[in-house]
Amino acid sequence: MKKEIIILLALIVALSAYLFMRDTDGTSYELPVLDTVSAGDVDRMEIKTKTKTLLFEKQGETWTVDLEGFPAKQDQVTKLVETAGDLTLTAMVSEAESYSRYDLGPDTAKTILLYNGENLLRDVTVGKAAPSMGHTFVTIEGDKKVYHAKGNFTSQFTADPERFIDKTVFNLVPAEVTTLAVNMGDTSTTLSRATEPAEGDAAPKAVWKDQDGVTLEAEKVDTLIASLSRLSCDTWMLEKKQDASPALTLTLTTDRPYTLELFGDAPMHGTATDRDLGFALSETKGTDIMNAVKALTEAPTPELTQTDD
Repeated sequence: MKKEIIILLALIVALSAYLFMRDTDGTSYELPVLDTVSAGDVDRMEIKTKTKTLLFEKQGETWTVDLEGFPAKQDQVTKLVETAGDLTLTAMVSEAESYSRYDLGPDTAKTILLYNGENLLRDVTVGKAAPSMGHTFVTIEGDKKVYHAKGNFTSQFTADPERFIDKTVFNLVPAEVTTLAVNMGDTSTTLSRATEPAEGDAAPKAVWKDQDGVTLEAEKVDTLIASLSRLSCDTWMLEKKQDASPALTLTLTTDRPYTLELFGDAPMHGTATDRDLGFALSETKGTDIMNAVKALTEAPTPELTQTDD
């Protein structure tokens, strides 16, 4: 009886191992185990489709996108690199090389390449999400089989550069801006943040004053500074404006100055501190900035102070 139990247990173990190692076609296999590629080791990534190749390159600690080297959304690109570098294969799906049904055919597949210099670190082709929505169909370099990879990440990888271009011109904290210098035509104005002493139990009041000590409408100044502090462009340009004087120059100072130069009529071209590329603003955004500045420089309205009758 004891011998029969031992034999039965041995059969159960053998059958379990067989079932674990078999695929849907009844063929035994061992899943490849991919080495993890550290995101810090990657300085170039390519996303290739049938018609496009999208290039990401790391300049120092900063990612750029496309051959033109546009600023990239850093967190988003880093996530792509981490996803491609940390793939876990969970099952072998097919050996039949029927790739189209998994969106791994030449018309729909996306090949992801990670490099360090000229050294290829990862080569994986991404298809559609599996029906479970918890896996993605992939193939790996040198292997014709289709696998499940852990996670639903196919939508993250696209060769459309607009998904990844960071159009931020300035990313400042409005409350940290202490001065705003404006130069427009023959007009130059410098606005400074000040604090008026409190009266009684009232809290001290933050105000803006021009170079003549005139107190301006704080709401107008704060609104303009808020829009400039979070300024984004419509498009980046490969060359900065070189052949004309700026129509408007604005300098916001926090711990250091940040200068914005705008050229011509809307849609306006511009340059900015810390940006190697020029940029274009939409007609609406350019007009709004010009109008807001004119309201401050051409007809500043002092804040009213209460007087006794």
